[in-house]
Amino acid sequence: MSIMELLQIGGAIAAVGIVVAAGLIKGKRFEAKQAEIRMEGQPSQGTESRPEVTRVVVTDINMSLDSMVIFMIKWVIASIPAAIILSILMFIILSAFGGMAHADAVFEDGALPAKIYIKKYEQYEPELEKAMRIQAKSPRCAKVSMGDVSNSKSKPGAPVFFVTCEDRSGTPFNTWYTLSDIENAAPKVAKNLTADQVREKCISAIKEKLNQPGSFSPHMLDYAAQDLPNGRTRARIGFTASNALGKEQDFAASCLVGPDLPAEVTIAEK
Repeated sequence: MSIMELLQIGGAIAAVGIVVAAGLIKGKRFEAKQAEIRMEGQPSQGTESRPEVTRVVVTDINMSLDSMVIFMIKWVIASIPAAIILSILMFIILSAFGGMAHADAVFEDGALPAKIYIKKYEQYEPELEKAMRIQAKSPRCAKVSMGDVSNSKSKPGAPVFFVTCEDRSGTPFNTWYTLSDIENAAPKVAKNLTADQVREKCISAIKEKLNQPGSFSPHMLDYAAQDLPNGRTRARIGFTASNALGKEQDFAASCLVGPDLPAEVTIAEK
C-alpha cells in the first residue's frame, strides 16, 4: 500500500467524521441519557465519608455558529493523524497475514501425474512433476495447467521443462526449468530484460538469419515491444536488408526474447 493510498484512506475516514458532525449540528441537540458529575463534597451524616453524586441530563447545547465551525475544523484535523495511524497499523497487519495466507496454486484436472510425450525424455517425468510443484508455489501462479519438455530447447542429457500457469486474471504463461533450477527448489521469478537489452538481443538474432548481416538497417519508428508475465518480451521491428539476390528489401521481424533462453525470431517480407 502506497503513501497515497494511506492518505486516501485517511481522507475517507475524515469525510465520515464531517458527515457525523454535520448530522449532530443539524439536529441542534446533544442529548445524554445519563450523565454523572461527581463532586467532592462535605462528608454526609454517618460514620463513613462518601462523595456526593449529582445526576444531570443535558437537553441542549447552545453554540454560536463560529464556535461550531471551529469545533468541526478541530474535529477534522484531529481525525487525520488518527486515520493515518490506523491505516499504517492495518497495512502492517494485512502484510503479515497476507504473506502467511498465500496458498499453492491448484492443478488443472489431468495435469498430474506429470506426463512427457517425447519418448526420449520420458525418464525425466519425476523431474517434470517437481518443476510443476515448485512453480505452483509462485505467487503469480493461480493454476498450473500443464507441463512438458521443450523439444526445441532441450538437448540430450540436458532437458528444459516448461510449466504453463494461469495468473489470477486467467492469462496463461510459461516458465522454463532446467535440472539445476529444479535442484534449487525455488519458483523462478520472472524478470524481463531492459528495453535496450531486448532490442540488442533481437537485432543480433535477426542478423544471424540474414544472408548479408551487414546490410541490416532498422527503420526509425517501426519498433514495438511488450513484456510477458513469464519474464520474456515480444518485440517487433521493421528493417531493410539485402535478400539472397543482393537486392534491398523491407522486412518485419518478430522476436521472443528472454534473459535465460535464446531469442526466437520470425522474419517476413513486408
